[in-house]
Amino acid sequence: MPVSFLDLKQQVSRGYRLRALTQGTVPTGGNLTLFLDGNRQEPAGEFDRVDAFIKFTNGLGLASVNLYTVRRVTGFSTGNQTLTFAPALTASVPSGTTYDIYKNFDPDADHELAINSSIRDQFGVRAVYTVATTVEPSDDTHRVTVPSAAGNTMTRLIKVERAVGSADSDYHWDELEEHLEYRVVNHQGALTLELQYPTVASTVLRLTGMRPSSELAADTDLTEEPPHLIVLGARKYLALQEGDKAGIELWGRELEKAKRDYYMERETETLTVPRFRIG
Repeated sequence: MPVSFLDLKQQVSRGYRLRALTQGTVPTGGNLTLFLDGNRQEPAGEFDRVDAFIKFTNGLGLASVNLYTVRRVTGFSTGNQTLTFAPALTASVPSGTTYDIYKNFDPDADHELAINSSIRDQFGVRAVYTVATTVEPSDDTHRVTVPSAAGNTMTRLIKVERAVGSADSDYHWDELEEHLEYRVVNHQGALTLELQYPTVASTVLRLTGMRPSSELAADTDLTEEPPHLIVLGARKYLALQEGDKAGIELWGRELEKAKRDYYMERETETLTVPRFRIG
């Protein structure tokens, strides 16, 4: 099952060291440089006396511009559980915002380097999956422009899904069949969908693209490589960055064991070898 870049970052940090990852939800909102979360009961200095970074993992309303934004923690008040950060966000933090706090390592710079290094070392060039959404047209053209994230000169559109029911969640999608329910028109790399069924205006379509790449870039990028191998390799890389000899040995040993187990558990494939008779 594909796993996202964000999921990998969270897994790497969650198991790397005690309290290396803290997750929460803002209960009452904040402003451009701070928010209050009464659920934060950590001691003084937990987040502001070490390198710590906040990553906002949802974007609500006008604060959608904050989605996946990273900011450095500049203060943590144990008196009123207020976290301050810099530089300022583009929109104020609303109630219901979810966030991750990463200690010691920047989730975009350090984790990105560690995870992509792990992928390159173990799997080389691989497939990256990108997901984008659009809506069915309100006119009778039955044509929809494919977002470039899901289809371009480097990315091949591999799946089109239609939202059904009352909510466009992962549990309410029907996969459409190419040539029967839609056709893809390619004009110099710009893709258009010709929908071959009665459309309903504003119904959400989810499109998945695939491109060859040696790196994950966006937090929504997906990979199908075994995540536990990627995570262990990334933890070893973080230990190398810190010069942590014990960590290098631990995660290197865990990675080699996991690789042996993984390849031993995979089903063997029988190869059909052609036979030639001469004479």
